[in-house]
Amino acid sequence: WPKDINCGDPEQTSRYRKKFEKDEDFIDITKVLVNEVEKSVKQNNCINIFEEYFETTDEATDNEAPTVKTVGVFKDIIGDPHDRAISGVSWSPGCERIALAYCNMEFLAYRSPIDKTSFIYDIEDPLTPIMNITPKDPLVCLQYSRKDPHLLAGGSLNGEVCLIDSRQGGDPQGVASLAGSKGDPVNDLTWINSKMGSEVLAAVADGSVVRWDMRQLKEPLELFNLNRNQPDGLAQHGATCIDYDYNVPYRFLVGSDQGSTFSFSRKAKPGTENILATYEGHFGPVNCVQRNPGYQKIFLTVGDWCARVWSEDAKHSSIMTTVNMPEKMTAGCWSPSRPSVFMTGRGDGVVQTWDLKYQQNVP
Repeated sequence: WPKDINCGDPEQTSRYRKKFEKDEDFIDITKVLVNEVEKSVKQNNCINIFEEYFETTDEATDNEAPTVKTVGVFKDIIGDPHDRAISGVSWSPGCERIALAYCNMEFLAYRSPIDKTSFIYDIEDPLTPIMNITPKDPLVCLQYSRKDPHLLAGGSLNGEVCLIDSRQGGDPQGVASLAGSKGDPVNDLTWINSKMGSEVLAAVADGSVVRWDMRQLKEPLELFNLNRNQPDGLAQHGATCIDYDYNVPYRFLVGSDQGSTFSFSRKAKPGTENILATYEGHFGPVNCVQRNPGYQKIFLTVGDWCARVWSEDAKHSSIMTTVNMPEKMTAGCWSPSRPSVFMTGRGDGVVQTWDLKYQQNVP
């Protein structure tokens, strides 16, 4: 209706309708519209859009409920599961091999006479390891190089970083430790993008993140500190996990034992602030942090009894939080092929799969 016509006044609408019907073009326009409407009405009468064409379910198009099955079990062939646990897992670049680091992280484990051997398994043979890694101290973490499938970097319980070349056997080819270190464990490490592909970032429990060149382990290349701006009297942060994405080469994420996640910049000039942001939300140590492979501004953190999804643009709170679980969450990772799917692990041995597009309240 025109603006000057009140739709709620029957007298005005009737007067305008009579005026419009007296228009010379009214009959011609009506004939055209009637033909189009008649064609659509005949189509609707010929085809029943609500008809069930297939009464039985077709197996090819049936959507089954998501399932997971076990394809291999890799057991510790040396120690008792109660004495030492798997503290680190790394897949080789071709996914034909898997490296498992074994370490007892409990209090006073430094003096316990537990075997220090870690293993490399072939995926096709989960019963017998193809190589034994024999470091001087138990390895907390192991990580395959993305450029050379024979090289592994390991972080030990006494704060050392070692290089293992599977072509040379299981003994470390090089060992380094930070000068003045108190022997805090290297909780996590990751290979980063560099010219020769030989640099790693190591997250140490004393709150430092150290950049090493695995070809020359005498001196570190760079040192980052989580407690640089921490006021006196407050609890000091210890680095528990680290994530580096090759699509974001100048930034990396570090989780702390105080429940915070730090975003660092590698392009900061000496003497300037290199902590871009701090994300606080967990009530215990952040056990895992990882960027989304499809959306680099989105990242996942796992800690205490829940998992949280964050956006770098929203620094005050997470954009999604799972419900609290009866057991603490210990691990998590994004699906490499489906950006909305991530998996979490719990302390009681339960692995859960979450799909943000399907539902968020339950796995």
